[in-house]
Amino acid sequence: MRVTIKIIPSAGNDPKDFQQDLDKIGALLRSILGENCVIAHEFVNEIPPTKSGKYLHTVCKIPTADRGSQRGGQVGPANQKVVL
Repeated sequence: MRVTIKIIPSAGNDPKDFQQDLDKIGALLRSILGENCVIAHEFVNEIPPTKSGKYLHTVCKIPTADRGSQRGGQVGPANQKVVL
């Protein structure tokens, strides 16, 4: 599984300043999603809204039929939340 975190840095901030926080976030995500999970960070100028104008916190691009197979056929509780 691969997770990409898109980040809009504040003006004047160097992305290198975030490395310690990104390492903590990566460790937390791997503890939840599994140690084989690849965490990528992408610094962007903007995150476009959906067609309806909303900004999504998470986007899953795994086809519905394949979602259970990504975790060995096990799917976690629907109400599980991750707070970073």
